Amino acid sequence: MAANSVRRLLVPLYDRVLINPLKPSNTTTSGIVLPESATQSDTLTGEVIAVGKDNVAVTVGDTVLLPPHSTDNIQFNGKDYVLIAEQEILGILRDTDKPLKTVKKHSSIPDIENPPS
Repeated sequence: MAANSVRRLLVPLYDRVLINPLKPSNTTTSGIVLPESATQSDTLTGEVIAVGKDNVAVTVGDTVLLPPHSTDNIQFNGKDYVLIAEQEILGILRDTDKPLKTVKKHSSIPDIENPPS
């Protein structure tokens, strides 16, 4: 393998999460094509592609909701990514037909499946 073809991996440290940002669809489910101005949003979603060792709630493959302007956009291997601390992620988007993943218990994460009476 030639020295200039070495592939590198980006491994987030601590509670950082590496996210591949997803572009909003410009076509509705019924096939209507929306103008670009209608698909622009202050919020961003993305797919988690790597997590640091101190992450508690998100795992690789999750689709997450990110805050509008507090993300660190980086370029790596010619692609755009978002590198963000786990605590800055606003939420995890789940399909309603899939069961919820069990999250490691942590004192700052409320148990939404079994709320207090």
